[in-house]
Amino acid sequence: MATPSIYVFECSSAGLILESFQQFRQDEPHRCIMLCASTSDQILPMNPCLPADLFTCCLTTPIRAALLAFVNEPDSSKLVREVDKKKIETLPGRLTDRRTPLG
Repeated sequence: MATPSIYVFECSSAGLILESFQQFRQDEPHRCIMLCASTSDQILPMNPCLPADLFTCCLTTPIRAALLAFVNEPDSSKLVREVDKKKIETLPGRLTDRRTPLG
């Protein structure tokens, strides 16, 4: 594994990967960032209304992920009636352009 690097582990018990990596690389300096979606004894929650890779979505498209989580909350339609899943899918902008809502 080359460094510097960033690793994203989005699975149940992802903390075990981090612990194993730390034992494996004890003698070398750590020049990487490891992001784990769960602890070593945690199971990722599953919600069919949300993306399976919700943790990664929060990192790559935070506005879209937040809106999806919001519209799946009970009574969210009472707060903002205009936002629904169809509108979230058509957020303006490009993924490669950070100046846009989608990016």
